[in-house]
Amino acid sequence: MSRFKNLARLGLVSISKLMGLSVLKGLAGRNLYVVNYHSIAGADDDPYINQNTYRTVAEFEEDLLFYKSRFKILSAVDLIGLKRNGNEIPKDAVIITFDDGLRINFDYQVPILKKHGITATFFLCSDFVDNRDLHFGRKSNLLRQSIEKCDDKELYGRVRDYLADHKLFSENLDRSLAEIRYSDKMHLEEIAKLVGVDFQDHLSRFRPYLDSTQIREMIDSGFTVGAHSVDHPRYSELTLEDQVGQTVNSLRHIIEQFSLDYRLFAFPYSDDSLDPAFYDMIASKVDLAFGMGGFVKDTTSPNIQRADIESTALPVAEAFGYRLLLGCIHNLRRPRHPSGS
Repeated sequence: MSRFKNLARLGLVSISKLMGLSVLKGLAGRNLYVVNYHSIAGADDDPYINQNTYRTVAEFEEDLLFYKSRFKILSAVDLIGLKRNGNEIPKDAVIITFDDGLRINFDYQVPILKKHGITATFFLCSDFVDNRDLHFGRKSNLLRQSIEKCDDKELYGRVRDYLADHKLFSENLDRSLAEIRYSDKMHLEEIAKLVGVDFQDHLSRFRPYLDSTQIREMIDSGFTVGAHSVDHPRYSELTLEDQVGQTVNSLRHIIEQFSLDYRLFAFPYSDDSLDPAFYDMIASKVDLAFGMGGFVKDTTSPNIQRADIESTALPVAEAFGYRLLLGCIHNLRRPRHPSGS
């Protein structure tokens, strides 16, 4: 984060603290807040992912106690029922969501949620359930780690030549691997052969994602699940046809595998700049869809925007107030419209 952005953020956090949650909620003029999480600090087997800012176990529990004391906690399915029946959303309602379908959720967050009698919704990438495949970013990270550990100049040269031949080399090997995009993910498989990395072996040993048994246990315990695309691409890099395919195919797979009578979807990364035609094409396939725009108004049916709490590294009340203030500013400056931007 640049010095200017950091100063601006600190200023906004200070303003939100001075205004207080009651004032900010009044300005926001909304009854429903949807918050989002991914993982637990330091818990991932991938050291690069552990560099992200997540809540510790204690911090996550503090977040839950805050929601429990200040809000009415709903499930996403509760919201579907309210909308279908034409009922008003209760004041100060909150929905808690998790993305990526990580085993860490089952090991850490689910027991804490159960302890406090709190429900949540977990969004799963259909190709990753049961650890069938690994996200392309995690594959890249495994290759980076392997090359760094072996310190083999000859191997370095082979990988560098491969990347250069496919116009993927930039500055240095580590950065080049880190910058491989979804559209070029097939090259990660070829580089893995050069390096001697077995992605399936990693999946078998570390099992980073939820398996079917764990997911069914969560559903039986009252949690809800939804789809999060097939394999977590950036939708901005896909054609309209592929955007629809990622959405509809992942929804169908998750619904059929777990016999769901509701249809929930959360966009990976962002839903910004989607063509209005996309929403027309999925309208009959989904009950609710969730973006990551923050506490902002979104008139695009069936979209609801969520706020990222964990990456703020702020105590939950401050994080909530900061996201609320950002949402108020965004709505004044540039309300989201049916294009999703």
